[in-house]
Amino acid sequence: MILRSVFEAVNIAASLNTTLQTVSGPEAAKKDSIPIIYTPAEDIRRMYRKNGWKSLTLEEQQWCIMDQAMNSNKYEWLQEQLDEENNMRIQRGQKPKKLKFSAAVEQFRMSKIEIDHIMVIRMRFIY
Repeated sequence: MILRSVFEAVNIAASLNTTLQTVSGPEAAKKDSIPIIYTPAEDIRRMYRKNGWKSLTLEEQQWCIMDQAMNSNKYEWLQEQLDEENNMRIQRGQKPKKLKFSAAVEQFRMSKIEIDHIMVIRMRFIY
């Protein structure tokens, strides 16, 4: 899609429930002043990566558990981090760390197939 102006980009971003961030200053020359659009999902993923699991609200943690099943490629950094930490623990003679979540979060742990099934059923009721 070709946009004619930043104003048009802002309107489209708002209709898609996204955040539009424009690049300015020296960075603008590098990126040719192309707006960067982040979805609310990407905002949560970035916050998790930057600030850790405990920085997320309960609702964000629940969503994150399901998002990891649906978009595991977006969490490769997390798996690498866990693998590195477990390797260090093994070298020290400790057991690998197992991730533990609260019951309120754990109930949202599902496979991609289960989530897809729920989404299909939900779409039937909406339309």
